[in-house]
Amino acid sequence: MLHVSDYRKLSKKSRKLRSWTILVISVVLGVLIATVFMGYHLVSEKQQEEYFDDIVTIKESTIKIHLSYNITNEIHEIYERILKIAKKKELHKVEIFLEGKLISKYDIRNPGICVLNGKGEKDIAMKVSKILIDNKLTIENYGNFLEFGTNSMIILRSPFFNLVTQVTNILGCTNFQVIQNLESIKDIYSPIVVILGKDFSLKE
Repeated sequence: MLHVSDYRKLSKKSRKLRSWTILVISVVLGVLIATVFMGYHLVSEKQQEEYFDDIVTIKESTIKIHLSYNITNEIHEIYERILKIAKKKELHKVEIFLEGKLISKYDIRNPGICVLNGKGEKDIAMKVSKILIDNKLTIENYGNFLEFGTNSMIILRSPFFNLVTQVTNILGCTNFQVIQNLESIKDIYSPIVVILGKDFSLKE
């Protein structure tokens, strides 16, 4: 016959056994999840490498990026790949193509900015260009946007986010979008395009 104390001992042993069982199961599950994740990560890296090999070529001392669609999420990875190739091959010129059409070209060391007047105010693009030049930024060209009355916007074709931050701080324009191709700027190849809209006013 078992006494109460014997039941208590058995209960303690059962609890210890359950604790060890749970611990072992947790460790095994953790190892399995880590293995699956590492395998997925390795496959993803391989797929990413193959993707970049397909879209990047080097011709006439220029890094050429061939896109089949407008990129947003991949832009950081592509930019890192451009910098890596540029450093290894000692190249500086970049050209970006979308569906076979040239949409942007620049020098990594000194990317240019295009300023467009979408406000309709006389000489505002020229004045803003001068302000940016005075702040040691490079202006490739300036002129009128196809449409007046639009809101201000900074268009990125390559992620020079540090440069965009400078432009934002100088001009106060915070609306920026990652767009490789836009019909209204199809003949402009600057990696950064600033559109001065109806909401823009020069800082005093």
